[in-house]
Amino acid sequence: MLSKNCLLDSLKSFSQLKHFTRANTILHMLSV
Repeated sequence: MLSKNCLLDSLKSFSQLKHFTRANTILHMLSV
């Protein structure tokens, strides 16, 4: 259960990082 929870947590943070990177790329394209 603990390992599953940890995996879910890392997956959540990974998706957040992906969203952040995508938003960052869009902002960069808009600024250019």
